[in-house]
Amino acid sequence: WWCCATTLAAGLSGRRRLNGSTDYIDFPSVPQVNQATFAFFFTPLSLPTEPDRDILLTYWHEGETEPFVTHDKQLFLTPSGMVKARVYQNGVAIAAATTPLTIGTRYHVGFTVSGTTLTVYINGVARGTAAATGSFNGYGNPNLRLAGLVAGLEESPTTTRAHGDYTQLGEWN
Repeated sequence: WWCCATTLAAGLSGRRRLNGSTDYIDFPSVPQVNQATFAFFFTPLSLPTEPDRDILLTYWHEGETEPFVTHDKQLFLTPSGMVKARVYQNGVAIAAATTPLTIGTRYHVGFTVSGTTLTVYINGVARGTAAATGSFNGYGNPNLRLAGLVAGLEESPTTTRAHGDYTQLGEWN
């Protein structure tokens, strides 16, 4: 099913440009998911500098702080342009893409998490996997954020808001 379809306001053809410092979009009370795919089109307008990373998408439980015990899901961009997906289930699992993104190029990025595997995709091709065993649901009131983390959710000098254009966010179960 398609959950969070939107034409992200304030842009050309549904595009939303996020400025990398203060902009983000929250989708409160998104559907509870265990096995899920999150995907969208993203055009990076800059890459983070070391040791930062740009958080493209976060799915979390309102009020949860680190250290995470269960369920958090995240997609982020590294200074080298690599996209990585991360989930927590009594420990971290990270799947890293093997092809870097180029500034100014539009990509379809996303990840799938199941009861066994975390997979990161670039332009519809699986570019990296990691073992991710266990259940990844359990939230009573999950939230979804494009471009960054909320206070208390691992905010530090190594996490920043994404700088780029977003369109066509989707979440499938």
